[in-house]
Amino acid sequence: MTYEDFKRSALNPPRRDETTVFEVTMLKIAPLPEHRRNHYPKFPVTECRIGFSLSLSGAEELIRTAVSEAVKQGEEDDIYCFHVKEYPVGVFDTMGCFNYGITWRLYDNTGNLIDHTWCSSMERDFDTEYGKFRGRPAESIRFKAGDIVEIYDERNSCVRLAVATQSPVDIDWCWRYRERCLEELSPNTPDDSDLGWYYGLDFSDDQVAVIDGPGYVYHEHIHTLNIMPLRFPISDKLRKRYEGYWEACKEQDEQSK
Repeated sequence: MTYEDFKRSALNPPRRDETTVFEVTMLKIAPLPEHRRNHYPKFPVTECRIGFSLSLSGAEELIRTAVSEAVKQGEEDDIYCFHVKEYPVGVFDTMGCFNYGITWRLYDNTGNLIDHTWCSSMERDFDTEYGKFRGRPAESIRFKAGDIVEIYDERNSCVRLAVATQSPVDIDWCWRYRERCLEELSPNTPDDSDLGWYYGLDFSDDQVAVIDGPGYVYHEHIHTLNIMPLRFPISDKLRKRYEGYWEACKEQDEQSK
């Protein structure tokens, strides 16, 4: 396999020939508590399913309808974002931790597509060509190490500030990982596209570690599609606090070397 072959597979992941359904959900910014004036460092959001579609174009039409209705009500600023997740029909499968099925797309509050996944999260697709994560194209990377970002905390129904400690993994990084696998396994491994089980990158590798405290001990791993740029102005005091978290993290990293 050449690098160009690998890149083509990364950009256009193989798919099964099957019927799928698209689930469309909308995240809305909930009213702040009475005593709160500012949204940061975290603010509540609500998630509601707004429909299903048998096609991506139909799912996007549902999003446009939701935006149009919000504009009519003067509530367009309340929309946070939209998620479209694609699932196979009539397939028994236990989902992975992010539970997005085959694909997942992220749309901003106006309905514009801003990101999507690059491989299936279905358990049946682990260690197959359908579930291999081959990296993101560089132009799809929306943030870098040290950036203050918003993360969607589904478990606590809120959006929180955090600092990204790295950029998402790109195609070149995954290609180099594959080459290291080949070096370790050669000469007894056939030159297949993903080295079977040994090339272990999957949907869970499309994530980054973020911190919300002074050091890596405060880190957690967040899927790339649950990370957004800052929606609201951030005060100088808060910005300095989170920049301090990042500096402390880098210092600890240097001390551990």
